[in-house]
Amino acid sequence: MRWLVILALLLGHDFVSLGELVGHVVGRASSEEDRIQALLAAWATTGSCNASRFYGRCGVIAALQTPDNPDPIVAQAAAGAALHPNASAVFSAETLFEIASNTKVFTAIVLQRLVEQGNISMKTTLRSLLPPIEFKNASVGTITMQELVTHTSGLPILPPNMHCDGCSNPFTGYTAHDLYECLANLSSLPTRGSFKYSNFGFGLLGYVLELQAKMPYEDLTKWALLTPLGMKRTKIVLTDSEWVEVAIGLNEDGKFAERRGEYGVLKGQGAFHSSVSDMATFLAAHLAISNGQASQRVTPALARALQMAAEPLAPDEFTAQHGHVASGWQLYSANGAPIVWKSGSTEGYGSFTAWNSESGRAAVALSSCGNCASKGVDQLVRLLVDEPPRETPLTPPPPAATLLPYTGCFMLPAMVDENHELHRNASLVTVTLTRGQMSIEVDGSGAAALVPFPRPPSPGIASLGFAFDQSQDSICLMDCIRRNVQDPLELANVRHGRRELYYLSQETPDQWAQFGSLALHVDGWDLFAPRVPCPGSHHSTHSVTNFV
Repeated sequence: MRWLVILALLLGHDFVSLGELVGHVVGRASSEEDRIQALLAAWATTGSCNASRFYGRCGVIAALQTPDNPDPIVAQAAAGAALHPNASAVFSAETLFEIASNTKVFTAIVLQRLVEQGNISMKTTLRSLLPPIEFKNASVGTITMQELVTHTSGLPILPPNMHCDGCSNPFTGYTAHDLYECLANLSSLPTRGSFKYSNFGFGLLGYVLELQAKMPYEDLTKWALLTPLGMKRTKIVLTDSEWVEVAIGLNEDGKFAERRGEYGVLKGQGAFHSSVSDMATFLAAHLAISNGQASQRVTPALARALQMAAEPLAPDEFTAQHGHVASGWQLYSANGAPIVWKSGSTEGYGSFTAWNSESGRAAVALSSCGNCASKGVDQLVRLLVDEPPRETPLTPPPPAATLLPYTGCFMLPAMVDENHELHRNASLVTVTLTRGQMSIEVDGSGAAALVPFPRPPSPGIASLGFAFDQSQDSICLMDCIRRNVQDPLELANVRHGRRELYYLSQETPDQWAQFGSLALHVDGWDLFAPRVPCPGSHHSTHSVTNFV
């Protein structure tokens, strides 16, 4: 196992040009260390983070685990230092950050520990755990632990009776009385049974687990998870001396945005602080368990709880195609493998954790630049967890008769988020074969060359895959889908991300993953495009029955 700890100060003046950025981040990385530093340099100039109000005042720290070497490697880089020589790293692996909604994974593991003990079940209802409440809508009392932990309870994202306007922590002062009053007065659960992200639901889950265990939430989490794993830096309540060790978070206006107020009763949705060192330990435990490796710190009971928390329980049709929600965790597909992940953001901080049990890779990034690049933190970790670009093409190339079934037209559907706002455009993907050369283009924007390679055997996936030719600088693919030509992380992904496609050779239950669908692996995850007739034709160009 190898942990690469990369520290980066956020940087970037507004005068950084696209050409300057390409010169620093598009060059091919020669090692994992070079690749990570190139991605961090790109992240540091993403979105509004590349603004003078953030320069030298906030940053990101990321850690990557790979299976290549048992010896730990610690490296430090100031992202953007090549552009701004005065930039320097300001964090250590022990610096504390708000981890926001990554707290939810801890809450879910507490639930699984209590289920493991037989003290509670996933079907236990709110009514059985709360004091007597006269519900305006009786169905509120029937909400189960599984519905809370999978965001399918129908509860709103926040309780409607929050009352701390202007507080640095909006959950400050939210009491048990406020909670009971809110539950009693809820008139409906309009989205019950489908995924609808709810901070309220997870805060409520943490509270009822406190009641069941007769133990404060922070102490309960220490018992269930933090103490066994030795995560001593992960806390809710901090001393004055510990507050000095917290990275200073900045909001999108560049103003201080720490949440120092008392958290109230909804701690289970986002109250913890942690360090990249502790979060790395947390991810390492998951990888060890998923790979059947022994660990002195992980008891059999904790191992079962960690495994159960990562089991998919419900579909997540908004965050990613082929996505699912587990207990606190969510899952997306990357090159046919399930990636377990969680994001978190507050006004002053961003966090993202992810791990892949098949590749043995895991990563975490913690940022003190708030929402200026919270999506950039997500993308950064997706690219870190993803493997580097594939190096070895199939030699000699397969004959045209073998390649022909992989050509045709595929429709990448538009996606909307849970607020029904457009997340991604619908795009026509065309794969062609010309004089023995496979190529791909999106919406007719220009072709990018593909290199065939043999995929390892995997159920439901064709045996031949195609990687983007790394000798070309084509960035059309995600640019065409997102209409975002200038994004630095997209440019970095051209050379430092694994960009390839594969095909499904059998049906799956997911609406996107039909027989013969193309799976486009870019940006660290898979996008599924069903085969469609090419423009001007009434049938798909070629059959997929030759897939093996």
